[in-house]
Amino acid sequence: MYFLYYNVMISKFNKNRNRRNNPFSGIFFKVGAILILCFAVFLLFSDFKIYQKKRQSLIQIKTLENRISDLKSQNTELLQGISNSDDSQYISKIAREELGMQQPGEKVVSFVQGQSQTAKTDDLPKSFWQAWLSGIGNFWNSITGK
Repeated sequence: MYFLYYNVMISKFNKNRNRRNNPFSGIFFKVGAILILCFAVFLLFSDFKIYQKKRQSLIQIKTLENRISDLKSQNTELLQGISNSDDSQYISKIAREELGMQQPGEKVVSFVQGQSQTAKTDDLPKSFWQAWLSGIGNFWNSITGK
């Protein structure tokens, strides 16, 4: 009985040793894992590219929809202008406003818009100290009368 148990143990030991010494068993597993990992990275990369293209397409669709709505409103305005083309008051209004024409004996007054009163970003002081010094300078100039 001891002999049988000893033979079984030796055969199991030899099988395990052969598995460990078999160079192909570990390499096949490692190559398979690397291939699966490369395939997963490829799928993630392609999914990201598809996501970017979808996002660009959605942005393009939004801009085209906005352009369509603008063109539709412009089209309705033009159709309204065509329908009013027989009206003499409408024709005189367009001639005055868009073409700058006037009727005989009539004086045209036009208003010219000045520069906006808001400060430009270039004109703003760079820091608190520059603003403080310019304020002091303005105060001094108002006192001295310059």
